[in-house]
Amino acid sequence: MNITLCFRSLSPSVRSRIAEWHGLADEEAERLPERLSDTEFLRKIREGMDEAEQAWMDHFTFVVGSGVWSGRDLGKREGVRFLPSVSLRVALLRLRQKGLVYAVRSAGGQLGHLCPEEVRRAWFRLRWGEQRTIRPVFDVQAEELAGGGLYQDLFQFLILIHQHSPRLTQDGRLYKRTAQKWNAELEIETEALHHTPWDTNGESDDQPPALKLVWHLAHDWDLVEVVEDRLVLREAVVREWLHMSERVAQRRLYDWVKRRLLQDNPGREAWWWGLEEAGRDWTPVDGGGNSVPYGEKPNLSQIRQWLRSLQAMGWVDLGRNRKRSYWRWSNCSPFADHLVETADKGFVKPDFEVLIPFTFPMAERWQLAQFADYVGGDRMLTYLLTVESVRRGRAQGMSTGEILSALEQIGDSPLPDNVRIGVGQWAAQAGRITFRTCVLLECQDERLADELEQHPEIGPRLQKRISPTAFQVTAEEIAQLQELLDGQGYPFLPGLLEETEKMWWRLPPPPSLGSVGSRFSDRAMGKAGQLVDAYPEINEAVPGIQHLPRMWTSGLRAYHRTTVLDMVRKAAEWDLEMMATREGAEPIQFFPKQVDNVGGHWLIRGQNRRGGEDHWKLEELSAVQILIPDELRR
Repeated sequence: MNITLCFRSLSPSVRSRIAEWHGLADEEAERLPERLSDTEFLRKIREGMDEAEQAWMDHFTFVVGSGVWSGRDLGKREGVRFLPSVSLRVALLRLRQKGLVYAVRSAGGQLGHLCPEEVRRAWFRLRWGEQRTIRPVFDVQAEELAGGGLYQDLFQFLILIHQHSPRLTQDGRLYKRTAQKWNAELEIETEALHHTPWDTNGESDDQPPALKLVWHLAHDWDLVEVVEDRLVLREAVVREWLHMSERVAQRRLYDWVKRRLLQDNPGREAWWWGLEEAGRDWTPVDGGGNSVPYGEKPNLSQIRQWLRSLQAMGWVDLGRNRKRSYWRWSNCSPFADHLVETADKGFVKPDFEVLIPFTFPMAERWQLAQFADYVGGDRMLTYLLTVESVRRGRAQGMSTGEILSALEQIGDSPLPDNVRIGVGQWAAQAGRITFRTCVLLECQDERLADELEQHPEIGPRLQKRISPTAFQVTAEEIAQLQELLDGQGYPFLPGLLEETEKMWWRLPPPPSLGSVGSRFSDRAMGKAGQLVDAYPEINEAVPGIQHLPRMWTSGLRAYHRTTVLDMVRKAAEWDLEMMATREGAEPIQFFPKQVDNVGGHWLIRGQNRRGGEDHWKLEELSAVQILIPDELRR
């Protein structure tokens, strides 16, 4: 969950108290989420944090990640001084008071805690800056530059649905033959999707990984829907996608993929952030010594698989020098400046090939795909003009002039004469006769209309000539007319041309699109639970502690053996620390966990201040005191 959503889910009174902790007036409270996402602002807050608070921030950032923490404490942490449970609980409440951590309650009533992504990211950058070492790398030769990747494959998947509206099986899948044929149209290789959510699940899974990937993406973003038993586009949503800038579109795709790859391992988010920070320059694939500063160390096999997937999806370039393999974020990723500037212009070749860069605006490319066939490409994409493709464009409602005009706008060079003549002839042949939903039969010219009117079999089926080139016909006559026209060698456009649906993709972008494409922002992986709308008080760390006798906590005193036993049991119940003196020895501090009667002697088992297990005999303790944090004394 993001920081703004978490903060604004709280009531005004709770938000006001959190803002007050930071010295902000009520009118400035709404700016707090932005400040808590800033690394420098968090650096100042860190200066006032104790070790337990910093330990929690490390834990949420490098272990919990985007998940919810439902445990009680952090347990043992290698290389860090042992922290008492009560100190950790107090620290967690302080982080809630500062708006850095939020309590959530699941549907089952279990209490958990989460740290918003922007806060974790700011803390990560703060800690990563302390850890990272930068070593210049020389003589790296780029071997594989990222191409269109997922950006290209999603586009092609939507085009295929637009052209075919495929029928689905009873369980809502593409038929095997269609799935295999469509998968051949996609660029992402199966190998790049091994060990991802789209990997093949056994031999019975006949949906190829790349196809599953774009299907899941289109479904999540409501780009497609099932009508009866066919997969069709949601035209208004696709139109919004087509008018999004390439940079924003790539960012939305990247965020979606990142969430899906991390959904089963939210604690590995910090590994991913390490990649995002490191890959601004050529970086060794094996990590090069930079690692996350806390938590589980990155698994190099997992990192290599992520990089392979990201390269296939268009966001990572791969390179090599004599000694090692390297990678960097590509110019299509959200994390690098443009390493290679790609022109938005293409060109039309005399052999009827149309070449466009993979960064060509999607709306214009969609128009091209209506009357040209995609045949492949990487940095430059190739489309082919054919009789069938031009006929398809005419069937979509494009006139000959519109097709030629679209080709002229692709590049700066004049359209080759043979292409202009060929496309014009193909378009004319395809559309000499057109059927429209008003049940009009339209001819290309008056001469053809005269010819049809005088035809002994066709003429009698034409109800009325309402213009020099158009006749009114009945709906019942359409099938018979089409059969006659086909038998007599008159080419016509199949089906009825719906004026209301013609070229919906040519409409301007909807007003709601804006500059960020908010519709396609990544959705949460699932509701974490209901946020607890209450300002936490420190005494919640040990509920009921106000009823603890003040004498037990105010200093070292000698008590009757029975009272000492009660004190030890209460401290064990509430995870409180105790101090005790023994004859002839220095005072000790320990955390009692249980008390057992062994051979007539009471034996206290617990932890020492180093976190190690230890035991003490009750009768050896001459004076005792329960220790509580200063905040709990107020």
